[in-house]
Amino acid sequence: MSPDPVGQLKDPQPAAGGHWGGGSIGVGGRFRQGWKLFECVLHVPISCLKIGADARKLKTSANSGAVPAGTRGDTLVLCYHAVSPTWPADLSITPERLERQLSMLVERGYRGATFTESVSAPPGGRVVVVTFDDAYRSVIELAAPILERLGLPGTVYAPTDYIGTERAMSWPGIDQWTGGPHEHELIPMGWEELGRLAGAGWEVGSHTRSHPHLTEVGDDGALEEQLLGSREVVEHHMGRACTSIAYPYGDHDDRVVEATRRAGYAAAGTLPARLAGKGPLRVPRVGVYFDDDERRFKAKVSPAGRRLRASRAWAAAQRLRSLKR
Repeated sequence: MSPDPVGQLKDPQPAAGGHWGGGSIGVGGRFRQGWKLFECVLHVPISCLKIGADARKLKTSANSGAVPAGTRGDTLVLCYHAVSPTWPADLSITPERLERQLSMLVERGYRGATFTESVSAPPGGRVVVVTFDDAYRSVIELAAPILERLGLPGTVYAPTDYIGTERAMSWPGIDQWTGGPHEHELIPMGWEELGRLAGAGWEVGSHTRSHPHLTEVGDDGALEEQLLGSREVVEHHMGRACTSIAYPYGDHDDRVVEATRRAGYAAAGTLPARLAGKGPLRVPRVGVYFDDDERRFKAKVSPAGRRLRASRAWAAAQRLRSLKR
């Protein structure tokens, strides 16, 4: 499964102009609202797409109330990164927007769970899982108080080679921020801070050792060190089991998943463009980013929107998008 395709950080968006060529899809009735959500998330009029049989299959799925694999009835798994009032990075979100987003879900009856809990012992009903990749210090400083006020636990994924170093993290996708006025945003938490989160009911999982594209780690021993080695480091510092991992960039394939299984993980989170899960080591998460305003966030998290993103129609739309690049 390839990672999130737009800079490996953001959800898919259309080419300049907002249109793809093609015919139209005849839809109506109860399904019309679902297509409006499709347009909102893709930023493209659905009248410009022609998906054919996939649309008919999607209509059947939407009308039957089918839920994509991995959602456990209505389990919504969110993926955030950094929280900052001033950092304009794609992977950052303001504290105010984070609180509005999570408050909306709580008001709609969602209750919280950690990532592993949602996979191994889902509580049922409406559940939201709030995950944070990269373990930025802003998570404990700005995000944790918001989650505490809302009564939600969090799950944070730590790249273990960086934790406690007090130096800016750097890898493709964030390295452009080093050496500038926002470099301090790249500082990770220390083990003591992660321990405080764990003591408050958070789950601390692995984000590998150095945040590589795991599918590009060709040596099996090096891959094992990224997976098993990081899990052992987390367990050593936390004094408790490390049961889940988030694949950096969402990047994984069958070989990586099998190595993850051998490393002893019970659950793993992805960041796919298509929200179709394939078991506990490929659980899809909905990425939330800097430009996700209220309208776009509502479309992303709605059950209808998630059903659309789990469909073959969504995959067909992505293929059309890639052809237009």
